[in-house]
Amino acid sequence: MQAILLAPSTLYRSEIGVPGPGSEAKLTEWELASQLSFLFSGGRPDDLLLAAAARGELSDPKNAVVQARRLLAMPRA
Repeated sequence: MQAILLAPSTLYRSEIGVPGPGSEAKLTEWELASQLSFLFSGGRPDDLLLAAAARGELSDPKNAVVQARRLLAMPRA
């Protein structure tokens, strides 16, 4: 039980991504939504962020900044 509770995969969230050029991995839209949400609001993505991920908007840095600012304006940020 102790080994399970102390395992890094239990303690830390990590996004895996999809293989990219070379040894790099590219995060999926859903992983980007998760990263933005946990970074700026400390919780799971809300409906607006999930909708942006479904439309494929988060891979564009301009849209990611818009979403980050929106999350920062929320009370839970």
